Amino acid sequence: MRVACADGKIEHIIACGHKRGLRKAAPTLRLNLVAQLRKVLGWSATLLVALALRTAAAQQSPAPPAPAQSPSSSLADILKGHNARRLHILYVHGIGDDGPTDRDSYYLRRGMCETLRCDHAHRDGDEIQAPVFANTGQFRANSTPPPLTFLGQPVFPVDASGHSEMWDASAPFFRRYRLTPAEGQPVYVDEINWWPLVFAVKCRDMVAADATLLGADKTNLTNCTQPKVQDPVTGHFSSYPFISQAEAAQLLAIPKQGAAINRAVKNSIMDWRFTDAVLSLGPMRQLLLDGLQQLIQLAVPLPPDPTLDPSQPQEFVIVTHSLGSYLIFAALDTSPLTSSQTSSPAAPYDFSYVLKHTSRVYFLANQLRLLEMANLDLATSSNLSQHLTAWVNARKEMFGSTGPQDEPLAQIVAWNDPSDLLTWEVPQICGISVENHSVKNSFSWFGLIESPTKAHDYYGLNKRVVHEMLHAEERPTPVPPCPSAAPTPAAQP
Repeated sequence: MRVACADGKIEHIIACGHKRGLRKAAPTLRLNLVAQLRKVLGWSATLLVALALRTAAAQQSPAPPAPAQSPSSSLADILKGHNARRLHILYVHGIGDDGPTDRDSYYLRRGMCETLRCDHAHRDGDEIQAPVFANTGQFRANSTPPPLTFLGQPVFPVDASGHSEMWDASAPFFRRYRLTPAEGQPVYVDEINWWPLVFAVKCRDMVAADATLLGADKTNLTNCTQPKVQDPVTGHFSSYPFISQAEAAQLLAIPKQGAAINRAVKNSIMDWRFTDAVLSLGPMRQLLLDGLQQLIQLAVPLPPDPTLDPSQPQEFVIVTHSLGSYLIFAALDTSPLTSSQTSSPAAPYDFSYVLKHTSRVYFLANQLRLLEMANLDLATSSNLSQHLTAWVNARKEMFGSTGPQDEPLAQIVAWNDPSDLLTWEVPQICGISVENHSVKNSFSWFGLIESPTKAHDYYGLNKRVVHEMLHAEERPTPVPPCPSAAPTPAAQP
């Protein structure tokens, strides 16, 4: 039977493809697939598929080659050659942390141990002490909680004595890990956890409240109903049921509503992750920065270690995921222009030592472009450019006009999954070498969709990210020149 290739039927197009090659029939095939989907799924879904097909076709053209640049050292080079310095990694998690059950730095520590050839029994590093809590000023246990309210209700409820156990469970903390190489000095990794500060309002006023509309999300409820684990010394909690088991059972009994995929995306992206970003722009920002500053101050001194030479300076490497990149430099910037607004008056922090001895920062996803739109450089207390300038100035102060030999003065290496809904490339920044990499954290269904949560959360699981961080030669972009004089911020009303 002779096949009519031009009649538009999909089965005939496919048959003709065997004679003339499917490539020639592909445009017609796409159009007919769209027509069939239009009947079944409606115009909205069809539009999404059509856009995806068009995008996939556009992406087939080869990208222009990157300009040749001189490579700089990798983190593996720093790890292997750190014997003259005490290497200290600060890891700051991002949005959507799962709380007490999460160990965000796990895969980074394992990858570093492989490079250092740690003993197999200690290939993830060893947690060498109990969690260290922010414990000054308002973060002291049994202190009066800040008077924050959500729609008229206190975020941290108090009992008859004025004490809030929920506030004691909201103090940020860090976990310290020691990586012991086969030869040479150990490397210390401090995993900074700020998630306790957002769990009270997120669990009760977003996860629990939205369950009445959508039905409860089991994963989010599990994170919010962890058992109490109290520090016997400070009285803080490293784990706490922000939602009781009885309330969780009631929420789970609510019938699921809405389309399943829409419900899953809202629970995971909006309720659990995007909420953190919004909180970082409001009154919670001051608490986040004060908590981070206390933790960094507590983390800088390394413990007594006979294998370390205390006369040698520390070298810091900062690794952040997602929102952590936005918060860490605001916390480290204690220059006079910003310290009065970002530091506690009772604790005048000075992190110039950390900034001077930090040459490289790694971003595993970031929201710099998105969050800076809430500022537009008017408020110096939340101006990212101002915070990064403090880093560049500290490095210049240490090296003078010459700068380090064969290395950028300050470098940001950023990884972004194009299918990650919550990341953007880092823009070029005055005085800093910025390098952006595109990666794929999970598989996609026919090029149409990749799991949003895996795309955002799986940078640490991505072997390419960890391998390139540890072994690949970075090729820093040219450093943009800085303007001769910074514009004066407009006066605030």
